[in-house]
Amino acid sequence: MMKKPIQYLLFLLLAPLLLPSTTFADAPQVVINEVLASNATTNPDEDGDYEDWVELYNPGDDPISLLGWGLSDDYDNPFRWIFPDVSIGPGEFLLVWASGKDRNDPDAPLHANFRIASAGEEVLLTRPDEVRMDELPPTWIPTDVSYGRKPDGGEQWYYFDEPTPGQPNTTAGGEGILDPPVFSREGGFYRDSFLLGVSHDDPDVLIIYTLTGPSPASTILTVHLTLLKMTILTIQMSLLAIHLPFNFLVKPTTEALPLPTDQVKRINWPG
Repeated sequence: MMKKPIQYLLFLLLAPLLLPSTTFADAPQVVINEVLASNATTNPDEDGDYEDWVELYNPGDDPISLLGWGLSDDYDNPFRWIFPDVSIGPGEFLLVWASGKDRNDPDAPLHANFRIASAGEEVLLTRPDEVRMDELPPTWIPTDVSYGRKPDGGEQWYYFDEPTPGQPNTTAGGEGILDPPVFSREGGFYRDSFLLGVSHDDPDVLIIYTLTGPSPASTILTVHLTLLKMTILTIQMSLLAIHLPFNFLVKPTTEALPLPTDQVKRINWPG
C-alpha cells in the first residue's frame, strides 16, 4: 500500500520532463524592424505632422494578433501603450506612430502615447504574458535617418538615410555614424586665402570634397586644399557608414563666424 504514493510522487517529478517544451523560438514572433526617432521631412502622418514612428514586421508564416501587446520606451513600464485588436499578417509590416497622440482605433493609423528621443531611448515590444518579444536598446539616431534591420527581420541593424516606413528595407544602409573630420582651421568667414587640411581618425575613411556645389562627386582629398575667398567647401566621408556633411566657408569679412549647423543641408550618402 505504501508503493502507490511513492509511484505517484515519482510521476509528478517526471511529468514536467515528459511535456513538450515551448521555447521563445517556438512562440509567434514579431520584431521591431525599423525606427525613425526624429522626423523632420521624411513622411507625415494623417494630420500632416512629421512624427516619430516604429515599424513592426512579422517574419513568420502565420498572422499574429497584437491585441494586448505593449509598446514602450521605458524599461520600467513595458505596457506604456497597448495595442488594440489588430493583426499583422505573415511578411507584413505595421507602422505605429510614436507621436504622443494616443490613438488606438484598429481601423485607423495607430499612434502611441509617447515619442522617441533621438539621442537614444529604448523601444520595447512585449506580449500580453509579459514576455519581451523584441527591443532596441538606446541608440542615437540622427534626424530623418532610420535605424532598421536588413534584411527585414534579420539580426543586423543599419542606418538608412532613405527610410522605408511600411516597406522592405531595400535602400543602402550604413553600419554606423562616422565621427566628424578634423579641420586644420575653424569653420567660419575669412578674409584671406589659406591652406586647409582635412583628416579623419580612421585611416580607411575616404574624404570626398567639392568646391563648386552642395554634393561631392568623386574627388578624393589626398592633399591640403588652397581655399580662396568666397569658396564653399563641402566634405563627404564614406566607410560603409552614413555620414554627415561639413561645410567650410571662406568669405571676405572682418570677423570669423561659425557656420550654423542647422543651415547645412545633409547630403545623401551614395552606396
